[in-house]
Amino acid sequence: MPRAIEDPILAYRASSEINQVHWANSQPDWIAICFNNCLEILRV
Repeated sequence: MPRAIEDPILAYRASSEINQVHWANSQPDWIAICFNNCLEILRV
């Protein structure tokens, strides 16, 4: 039986509280994160 994964495979830390996250079905390789007055688009 394989061991359970205890640590995250991916992690992200924004400079302030994240207000919104969007992961679209049409673009599954990308995720959008909003914080303060910033928008960051990250490739997963």
